[in-house]
This record gives sequence, structure tokens and C-alpha cells, in this order.
Amino acid sequence: MYIPGNFSLFNAQRGLIAAQTGLNVIGHNISNANTPGYSRQQIVQVTENPYSIPGLSGPLNGLQLGQGPIVQGISRIRDVYLDRSFRAENSTLGFNAQQKSTLGRIESFVGEPSDNGINTSLQAFFSAAQQLSQNPENAAARTSFMQRAGDMVNTFKDNATQLDNLQLELVGRGSVAGSIASSRLGVGISEVNSQLAGVADLNRQILSVVSAGGQANDLMDQRDQILDQLSKKIDITVDNTANNQVNVTIAGHLMVSGVQQLDSLQAVANPAAAPASEFTPTLIQTVTAPATDITNVIKGGELKAYVDVAGNASPGQTTVRGLLVNLDTLLGAVVSQVNALQAGGRDLTGATPVAPNDQIIVPPAVTPPLAIFGYTANSNIVANPNLLAAASGAGAFAGPGDGRNALALAQLKTTGLVAGVKFDQYLNSTLSSLGVDASQYNSRYAAQNNAVNNVDQQRQSVSGVNADQEAVDLVRYQRAFEASSKMVKTFDQMMESILSIVQ
Repeated sequence: MYIPGNFSLFNAQRGLIAAQTGLNVIGHNISNANTPGYSRQQIVQVTENPYSIPGLSGPLNGLQLGQGPIVQGISRIRDVYLDRSFRAENSTLGFNAQQKSTLGRIESFVGEPSDNGINTSLQAFFSAAQQLSQNPENAAARTSFMQRAGDMVNTFKDNATQLDNLQLELVGRGSVAGSIASSRLGVGISEVNSQLAGVADLNRQILSVVSAGGQANDLMDQRDQILDQLSKKIDITVDNTANNQVNVTIAGHLMVSGVQQLDSLQAVANPAAAPASEFTPTLIQTVTAPATDITNVIKGGELKAYVDVAGNASPGQTTVRGLLVNLDTLLGAVVSQVNALQAGGRDLTGATPVAPNDQIIVPPAVTPPLAIFGYTANSNIVANPNLLAAASGAGAFAGPGDGRNALALAQLKTTGLVAGVKFDQYLNSTLSSLGVDASQYNSRYAAQNNAVNNVDQQRQSVSGVNADQEAVDLVRYQRAFEASSKMVKTFDQMMESILSIVQ
């Protein structure tokens, strides 16, 4: 009968290697417990093929000796479905976060009530007209009225300038050199392209390791972390392929295929005619010919939020450009009706105003896309308030004490209309919509943040390092290592005994 020798020693050796490998992996897990994006690893341990003893391997008396364990590999614990869920939720979170942030900023300089706001300036203007109607001969009342007119115009212009600058910051404008590239959208697209290149490069490194028979667990962690970051900027589709490769698709366009980056994104000036190009100054396009506009195909992420809140959102949604248009419309209506009364009244001497003194507030000579930036208080009347037509133009001149036309100016507060509603109602409706949308996105952000955290917690329960579990596994592999060491020692003692007998 033949009994192969040294089996115990070989088994013990394999046991030592397996236990030591397990201890090394546990040490790697514990040391990376707080590393962002790290996925827990564990060894894949199976039994070596058994050894069939010659002469004892027949069908009735077959006998095989086990050859101990071998480590087939080191697996990375990851759930691809939770990754997909997280990235989808993360794109929505990125969109809601930027909407919330931008609408909050708008509220900070446009919102009411405010001591320096538009509504306050409007009320002060009409109050000054009321005081003028009661004291039309008073130089101070005339001077105060023109000051309030200038203040009102400047308040509108200040708010409009802040909104215009905000749109420029968000998406840039083709007419302002370098603004698209330096805008939040332009910088975000640059980061997306860099991350796409990073995914392709990591695919290349991973393929090299896998082709050599290795396992690129840490490299795959790095790639997953980039994909997570990418998903916050723009909604992506990630497909796993052979050899641990991934493909990345954006808005139906394959951007990364394995080791190749097939396409990238660019921000370009909107070539459409106004007002489309004023509401959406910048488009998001693919680069590889034929370049494709994907601005309205993107469904989530920060890039989508920049474009939408700047002016591209659906009707009824507050946007920077939409607010600008509303303020322009309101000021235009106020100016038009105020100037009409000025032109139809009489000044302190009883004369009917003639150009250019038939306008209290002068519109821009050449109307820009928005006239709001070009209005100014009439410098002639500012220098000589006696030119104000406080008196009525109807019938004969009633004298310098006539304030009926100034009273009509004051009454515009309640009689003046813009888009069929009173001035204050139009403004309040605009600001109310802003407040509602800002509150809505605050709520959406909070809810979405919870959703992302919940999915991430599920991911961490699968992929994260649990210190208690690692401690249990540490003891388990430690005991296995000690037992295999004892086997080696026992076998050594047996061999010494056998040799001593032979001698």
C-alpha cells in the first residue's frame, strides 16, 4: 500500500498561506475603514484538488486525501444595483442643490420685505407724488419727488444688474469674451470631461492588471468614486462589460467605451435669435462630429440646474432671466404711465411740457434687449424741478397751487396697470412665485438628501468596513494561522522521531 508523504506539511503550509492572506486583507480593510470610496475586500478560499491514492482509487474503495486550501482571489464587495440607484438619486440631488442655492441667492437681493427693495422704492415714489400734490409750489416737495424717481429707477437697475451678473456667472454669454468658459456651467463641463478621461484611464489600468491575472480592486474603487462624483454633475448611465470594464453614456451618447474616451462635452453660445438666446445664452453640446445639442435631453445634475435656473426652465418656474423680464416689464409700465401724465400736465409756470421735458424718467435712446438698464431720471427736471407738471392740463391753468396732475401721479399706485393688474400686485405675484419656488426646492433638496443618504447607507452596509466584523475575522484567521503553525511543528516532531528510529 502506498501512502504519500508530507501531506500534513503541505496542508499546513497552504493553511498558513491562506490564513496569512486573510490577515493581510483584514489589515487592508481596517486601515482603509475611513477612506472615501473604499470597498471591503475578502479572500476567496476554496479547497485544493484532492489527491487519489494509487491502488485505493477503485470504484468500491476509492480513497482521496485533501490537499488543503488555496486562495483563488481577493473579491471586492460591491452591489452594482445600489451603485446605479445611488447615482440616479445623486443626479437629482445635484440638480435640486443648485436650484436651492441659486433661488436662495436671488431671494437675498430681490426678496421682500426690504428697506431697500423695489416695493419700498415704488411706495416712496408714489408717496412723494402725494406730498407734491399737496404742496405743488414747494421747491423741496418737487426736489424730493425727483429724488424718489431717481431712487426708484436705480433700485430697479441695481436688482436687474445683480440678476444679470448672476446669469453671467451661471452660464456666461457669447457677447462677453471668456464668460462661458469661466461660468459655473463652463467650469462644470471641464470637470466632467476630466472625469470622463479619468474613467477611461482607470479602465486602461484595470485592463492591464486583469490581463496579467491580477485583481484591480483599489483601482475599481477609484473609478467608482469618480463615477459617483460625475453623477452629481450630470445624469449618466454606467454599463459593466467584460474584464471589469465600464462604459459611460450621457444623454444617449456613448462617452467612454472601455479604454477609449469617444466624446466629450462643450459649452457654446446659443446661436438662436432673441429672446431664446437671452433666456438660454449657452448650450451644452457633444464635441465629436456631428456636434449635438443635448441641453434639453439632460435630465439631472448640476449642469442641468445651471442652464434651467438661468432661464431655460419650463413656463411658470422662476428663473434669473424671467425675473429680469418681469422687472423690466414693471418698470416700463410705470415709466410709460408716469411720463404720459407729465406730458399732459402743466409746470409751475402753466406751460405744457415739451421734449425733452415731457418725460420725468427718460427711456434709453436705443432700446437694448432689456430697457431696464437704460432708464434715467430727466436731468433737466432734476436741475429745475419747476418743470414738473404738477398742475392739470385740462381747461385753463389754475395757478401754481394746482396739484391735480401730481395727485393723478400718486393715484397710479392703485390705478396704474401692468399686464392687467396693479403695479404692486404684479410685483407681489412675481416675488411670491420666487418665494414659493425657493421654498419648494428647499423641501426637495432636504427630501432628496435623505434619499441619497439612505441609498448610501445601504451601500455602506454592503461595501463598508465593519470594525466589529473585521475584529471577528481577525481572530478567526489568527486561530487558523496558529493551528496551521502547530501542525507544522507537530509534523517536524514526528519526522525527528522517525529519523531517530531509523538511525
